[in-house]
Amino acid sequence: MFGIRRFFSARPAVARPAAACAAACLSLALSASLLAQDSEADETKIAEEIVVTATRSETPLSQVGSSVTVLEGYQLEQRGFSSVADALRSAPGLDLSRSGGPGQTTSVFVRGGSSSQTLVLLDGVRLNSATTGAYDFADLSLDDVERIEIVRGPQSPLYGSEAASGVIQIITRKDGSGFKGSALGEVGEDDHNRLRLSASGGDAEGLSGRISLATGRFEAVSAADPRNGNSELDRHENRTVTGSLGWAASDSHRFDLDLRYFDGESEIDGFAFPAGPVDDLDAKLSRQATAAGLAYFGQPRPELEIEARFGFVDDELEGEDPTDPFGSYVIDSEDRELGLRVGYTAGSHRLSAGASREEREGGTALTFGAEVEIDGVYLQDQIAIGERVSLTLGVRRDDHSAFGAEETGRAALALQAWEGGRIHASWGQGFKAPTLNDLYYPFFSNPDLLPERSEAFDLGIEHTFGEGEWSAGVTYFDADFEDLIAFDFVTFLPQNIAAATSRGVEAELHWRSDGDRVRADASYTWNETEDESTGLQLARRPEGRVTAGVSFRPADNWRLAALAVAVRDRIDSDGTALEDYDRFDVSASFTFGRFEPGLRVLNVTDDDTSEIGGYGAQGRTAILSLDVGF
Repeated sequence: MFGIRRFFSARPAVARPAAACAAACLSLALSASLLAQDSEADETKIAEEIVVTATRSETPLSQVGSSVTVLEGYQLEQRGFSSVADALRSAPGLDLSRSGGPGQTTSVFVRGGSSSQTLVLLDGVRLNSATTGAYDFADLSLDDVERIEIVRGPQSPLYGSEAASGVIQIITRKDGSGFKGSALGEVGEDDHNRLRLSASGGDAEGLSGRISLATGRFEAVSAADPRNGNSELDRHENRTVTGSLGWAASDSHRFDLDLRYFDGESEIDGFAFPAGPVDDLDAKLSRQATAAGLAYFGQPRPELEIEARFGFVDDELEGEDPTDPFGSYVIDSEDRELGLRVGYTAGSHRLSAGASREEREGGTALTFGAEVEIDGVYLQDQIAIGERVSLTLGVRRDDHSAFGAEETGRAALALQAWEGGRIHASWGQGFKAPTLNDLYYPFFSNPDLLPERSEAFDLGIEHTFGEGEWSAGVTYFDADFEDLIAFDFVTFLPQNIAAATSRGVEAELHWRSDGDRVRADASYTWNETEDESTGLQLARRPEGRVTAGVSFRPADNWRLAALAVAVRDRIDSDGTALEDYDRFDVSASFTFGRFEPGLRVLNVTDDDTSEIGGYGAQGRTAILSLDVGF
């Protein structure tokens, strides 16, 4: 099934140095310019969709050289997704691993990078933990999500630390067209209960806002694998409040305030060597997380843009285990960031300059507390060469209070090569700063650590067929990760001693019928990774992954959807082979008046394969829902 491995058995020579990549981009740009001058065909754009994350400013997707996937909120709703993690499963070039059922730790890997090398943003606010560097997707719902933008490849020249393998940004709705509200209730197998109330209103040209309240309770599976004799079901409960307030002071000035508060509690299991995860009858993990962002957007003149943003995140984990003194702890992580971006358009150049100040603070109640600061400045130029070529160049410098300065660069090219066809290419550098745990945790830290670094190149081609009903694309990527932080058994401290490589192919095929009643999407990702110290592939990064999804509206008030995911060839962190797994979800809903009852069935085939060795998997679960609008 994954025979593409044989096609790439001979590793191609890919230029690594910045000078070679810059020369290649310049050569492509000059060739494209000549092609555009000689061609008499009308320009055909692959996509007119506007994206923000790839350049930090609104840019047509057809002019973006980076590899980007956009998941629209309404399409995700049509397919019955309820969480951001479930939605991300449908995207190429990344994979998710969850250690059990609902509420258990959920990690994402982009193109072979670690979970802490993917930056996660919520309306521009950084969500990654200051203590671990990663973001746990366990409890992030799709409530009020307008779209998710995924940019693959290093993006540190725009975003600094943690963007070593990619950026995932969740963008929420900004309603402003009168008063609207809804109530959603869900009941299902394994004590699945969920309730959400939401309301929005206002004027898009004045004051507008929204608020959403949600609560859920789930008891689906043992966190430790039931196939190993673990029978205790681990309950998860959560409460979430999200809201926003927007004020359009004038046609050229706008202020937005966004807030998300989460409070949850999960029963967790323990770990026994060498058995692995085992039942723990009284261990619990509580989490309280607050994310807030205040942003100003101004355009005092047509050619001038100004954006100022302040973000705040506080994330507290509290472990409780009455029978284990090491199971009780409190870990706090806090991040504050103030940023400014100024954009100026002059002729064929669209310049962006920005600066940021970030303060990270974290620690435990009794063990340690620490704080670091990161000051960053960046410059980006988006250059239009003729009507068919877009070239983006960017550089950044970050000054970290612990390890000093880090410079990164990036180049991306988008070429409308022929009618209906587009070529895109990018090269970039990334880094991930050592976490507070890496730098300061007593007896297990090293204050002399340097940042982990990455360098990657990708090249892709896309084509749209007919009147746009069909589109297909394939992208090759190649990445190096250096100075990775690993435990050194000589010094018994973390050191910058590890390195890894990742290369692969992402292929996509999309079809939509006339009238958009049927949408079908399929993707295939082949990813070969290697830990250079062991020669093994990187843990929990599958070599092969296939997704296929379809949504169908047989009538205006009916919606049917299905998603299949197949994952192959993985190993665990100890080098043992993990089982292949398949997942198949279906959903259906019917609308009459203000009422929309629905049914979705997760894991239809009841596949009990663990996503992470030793942990449980959610079995087949049927869920009934009723959404009422008012």
